[in-house]
Amino acid sequence: MDLLKWGRDPWGEWVLTHISWSLFWGSLFAGILFFFGTALVPSMLAFVGDKASHDLRGSAMGLYSFMLSIGMAVGTILAGIFADVGGVQAVFFLGAAIFSGMSLTTGLLLRKQNQLASEAKRLTNTGQKPL
Repeated sequence: MDLLKWGRDPWGEWVLTHISWSLFWGSLFAGILFFFGTALVPSMLAFVGDKASHDLRGSAMGLYSFMLSIGMAVGTILAGIFADVGGVQAVFFLGAAIFSGMSLTTGLLLRKQNQLASEAKRLTNTGQKPL
């Protein structure tokens, strides 16, 4: 037997060593992503609180928290359905499609907001009142 000849299993050591390092680096990367993900929610809540007027601050923060909770609930349900229908890859494709759609929508809304702001500035400079 080769195992008795070697005295121990060199392939087993190699596999365990490399799997251990792979798990270490993967866990470190996942931990960093988790840190940034969990830091995003309070940061966004503070941003909403800063941007909202004093009278509507509570409503704005409540709406943000409500939408975040609804997104988590609906996302979990959709991920489960897509995982059952198309496997784990379908969940990632769904996430990519939602992210792409939201990015496109955000870009279009920001462009429209900039156009409206420049139009209001132009009208203010000419002495006319914006609609």
